[in-house]
Amino acid sequence: MEVMYPRCAGLDVHKETVVACVRIVESGEVSRSVRTFATTTASLIELGEWLEVNGCTRDRGLLEAGVASAGGR
Repeated sequence: MEVMYPRCAGLDVHKETVVACVRIVESGEVSRSVRTFATTTASLIELGEWLEVNGCTRDRGLLEAGVASAGGR
């Protein structure tokens, strides 16, 4: 299978937490990292910094309540 995006992230957003998973493919090896962040401003800034450090800086779409959507609303 062809790798379309070698670096990607998924977010599972809840009322008090956001669970984030980063998946990176380098030289045919796959690594994954999962972290949980609070929904406070400081923690969301930390989440953004963690995604940036891992090279996940582009928005590709949104999955909301099980319904796929292109772009944000």
